[in-house]
Amino acid sequence: MKKTSLVVLATAALMIFISCGSKPEPEPEVKPSAPESVVEEPVLNEEETSTEDDALAAEEADKAAREAALKAYEKALASKLEIEESELIEYDQKNYDEGNSLLAELEAMFNDDSVTGAQLEEKAKEVNARYNAVLLVGYKQLAKYWRNEAYESKRKADSVKAAVAEKDRYKNAVKEFKEGDTLYAMQAAEKAINHYIDADDEFIALYEEISVKRAAAQAAIEAAKKAVAEAEKLAASADITDPVGENTEGIEAEDAVLLEATEYANPDDAIEEIPETMTEAEGDE
Repeated sequence: MKKTSLVVLATAALMIFISCGSKPEPEPEVKPSAPESVVEEPVLNEEETSTEDDALAAEEADKAAREAALKAYEKALASKLEIEESELIEYDQKNYDEGNSLLAELEAMFNDDSVTGAQLEEKAKEVNARYNAVLLVGYKQLAKYWRNEAYESKRKADSVKAAVAEKDRYKNAVKEFKEGDTLYAMQAAEKAINHYIDADDEFIALYEEISVKRAAAQAAIEAAKKAVAEAEKLAASADITDPVGENTEGIEAEDAVLLEATEYANPDDAIEEIPETMTEAEGDE
């Protein structure tokens, strides 16, 4: 009985010891991490891609048209200044006024964001068309004016036989005149003007210089004539008081030819003819 009790107690003690023994530490709890966010690129279908490309192309085209419009605008301002400085307004007042009105419209359009580059360029072309018309008409009228001046100066130079007195200078002046006609016929009236002016300057210089020389020569001739007249008076007086007999030795007969006559070329043959006015064939309208 006693032995049995001891066994029971021993068993109980063993169970208590086992239950009170060291237990393994629990493993730390691992919290699940949040999933990484994935940004997905939108997938464009074929129609959306085409629309985007068209928009970019339209934007580039508008930018190019605006640049072209700006260049045309700058050209219009330069033409306007040229018209005013060259005093060409009076030759085409109507187109000049219309050009100014269109220019004001163009400047207002540049400040309007709703206006496209193509619209700006179209308006700028209209402005330039008006100003170009003024320049064309104005320079043609100026060319005609200077051509007429040069032609009249040539007539003066011809009147003093410049073609003979100053052959080379005369030919160069004629060459300048004809070059002006060639350029005018090629619709380059502005360039023709300079040649007409150069020809006019040379012809008038020839006329004035030769006129001075001719005047001096004429004065010398008049003085010589006067001296001859005085000599003839003295000879007539001497003939009355002391007449000379016919065929006196050493004195030629009255009708004797002392020198052979010299034939001179006609100076008018050296004159180069130039048409008085422009003809349609030369480019005039």
